[in-house]
Amino acid sequence: GETPAGIRGALALKDIREDEVIVAAPKDAVLMTQEGDKNPLPQWMSDDNWDDLKGFWNVKMALRLIWERRLGEKSRFRAYMRVLPEEYSTTLFFTAEEIDQLQCPQLMECALDDQKYFLWVWERLVQIMEDPPSKEEFFWGLACAGSRTFTADFGPQEPNGEIMCPIADMVNHNERSAPAMRWCEDTQTFE
Repeated sequence: GETPAGIRGALALKDIREDEVIVAAPKDAVLMTQEGDKNPLPQWMSDDNWDDLKGFWNVKMALRLIWERRLGEKSRFRAYMRVLPEEYSTTLFFTAEEIDQLQCPQLMECALDDQKYFLWVWERLVQIMEDPPSKEEFFWGLACAGSRTFTADFGPQEPNGEIMCPIADMVNHNERSAPAMRWCEDTQTFE
């Protein structure tokens, strides 16, 4: 919902203890990517190409989001897809003129490098995928993944993963808090 300041997100109406669980979700209720994960999109990308994305959690998550968005009403995440922003104003989307207005050489260079790099990644995806995402879809997916993904701790037996959890993504926008998601074996949920 909206906070009194008009900001979309979650607002605590009482103090929350540091170890208190405020959101829990089973594994099948989150979008997830993890090192060595099985290709969730075999109809769109080969297993070998998915495996080649090792270490690129943001690209893998962007592709998962685009796939779900394209499914529309058939997606089990359709309600979540409807509330994700349609547009972003991150430096990934800045024009050359907007980048110039940053007036900080390091920030300008970083913004340009990101744009060039992810354009290069998109061009590679176009070559290897059946019905690849448009540049606009891909950059949208990257922006969603970059702004709404949590690192999830699976414990010592498995590598950490990156997850997008509906509802939980609203609690990660305050620099004074450090929200985290962890896997709870007892309840078989992220919390």
